Amino acid sequence: SSAEAEYMAMGHAVQEGLYLQMLQLEMGIELEEGGTLLLLDNQSAIKLAKNPVFHKRSKHIAIKYHFIREKLESGEFTFEFVRTLAMAADQLTKHVGVKVLGVGKTLMGMCSGW
Repeated sequence: SSAEAEYMAMGHAVQEGLYLQMLQLEMGIELEEGGTLLLLDNQSAIKLAKNPVFHKRSKHIAIKYHFIREKLESGEFTFEFVRTLAMAADQLTKHVGVKVLGVGKTLMGMCSGW
């Protein structure tokens, strides 16, 4: 399902975020309070990360992705739902209409000279 795919993508994003946090610390830059914020457009994936009881329906998801819960509970990462229209990355990964493309260009800071 799309929730499972998004959950697995969250796992990869958390791994990349951990790498960036370690790099930041090595450079002597303090981490912000509240953890690293991940913006997601799939509420089911967020619920899966926040609620281990929901796991009964998704036993087949590899254990390696469930470390997301540990990072959420420790406060190293926070997840926030963002509507699909506000996701700049959708312009690069999905077929979108002209209106959504215009919103995406603005979110990415691109000029409108076309």
